[in-house]
Amino acid sequence: MALSFITSRARDTTEHLRIAAFTALADLASREENRDVRPLLEDGLLDSSPLVRARAVEGLGKFVERDRLSQPSHPAVSSQSLKRALDDSAPAVRIAALNALGDAKDSSALDQIARLARGEESAVQVFALAALVKLGRSDALTDLLSAATLPDPDSRMAALGVLGRLKRPASFSLLSQSIYDPDPSVRAFAAGALGEFGDPGALPALTHALNDESPRVRSIAAASLGRLGLGHSLVLLRQAAQDPVEMVRAGAIEGLLRLSSNTRCPKANNGSSATPCHGAPEEAILLAANLANHPDPSLRSATAQALGLGGHRKALPVLERLLQDQQPQPRLTAARAMGKLGDRAAAPLLKKALEDTDPAVRVTAAGSLALLLPRKP
Repeated sequence: MALSFITSRARDTTEHLRIAAFTALADLASREENRDVRPLLEDGLLDSSPLVRARAVEGLGKFVERDRLSQPSHPAVSSQSLKRALDDSAPAVRIAALNALGDAKDSSALDQIARLARGEESAVQVFALAALVKLGRSDALTDLLSAATLPDPDSRMAALGVLGRLKRPASFSLLSQSIYDPDPSVRAFAAGALGEFGDPGALPALTHALNDESPRVRSIAAASLGRLGLGHSLVLLRQAAQDPVEMVRAGAIEGLLRLSSNTRCPKANNGSSATPCHGAPEEAILLAANLANHPDPSLRSATAQALGLGGHRKALPVLERLLQDQQPQPRLTAARAMGKLGDRAAAPLLKKALEDTDPAVRVTAAGSLALLLPRKP
């Protein structure tokens, strides 16, 4: 039933509903049992919306990666579709295809990717270089490091973002230095990249970023601190939880939840079962419960997103409240967050959301429900 909710909107005349449908389909592509969504994703490559095409590419990339592992000598049909997407008119689609082919280690596209790395506009070129690194071209990493220092802020942001995900030791020093970039947007990307990298050595740079003049930088730094899994960063996250700007406090929610679930967080020295991160989930949920009552719907949505990214099951009661919000965006974000939690206790709530007055919320709830409940053979 959940899948039928999604597929019924895959060809809707309203773009945002098709985007919601293909976002859900791309998520479902991660499951072997959902191979029958592949034809729908292939059809999505012909959609008039670049965002729909990009979501379709993301989903197909998961099939290509899985096929490579199970049938390394037989190129997937979806791989050909991804290579065609490298010539799409929209940069977002080309970037999605580069990410997918790089993650799938599909060397059959190496020549096309190398061409994009030489002659494309800044963002696409950066993602092409990242794909080359994933395919074993170590020389492309040098070009990526250079891109992270170019005068154009967009190039620096794109390069920092991919360097964080690549997690190559040679880039760590540059990522840390970029916390001091004159452009606040670049500093925000650097803070996020350090969290993606996950090296405990990022603590000094992220501590500095928690006092940045930009609320966005402080918010992302708080979320990234939780990814490091260092027990003594709890004091810093409590500082962020008291920030005068609500968006920073939303970042602290994610950071506290990530900290509590990180396996790196050490055991306490007093012989008890508690850890230095003990109490972090409860503090995060209390903070989220307060922000869930904020009059700004965008902040309520940010709270739901932080709870989903934090991935802690104790978040479910607050997400249940947000799923009943008066505005559709917080409800939609809460529905998507429930799918990320992986807690089947959310299934009855999501089933009820299939009757939501907003069709995008219904589609998103169906996608999360399909992730939580495996399909019957």
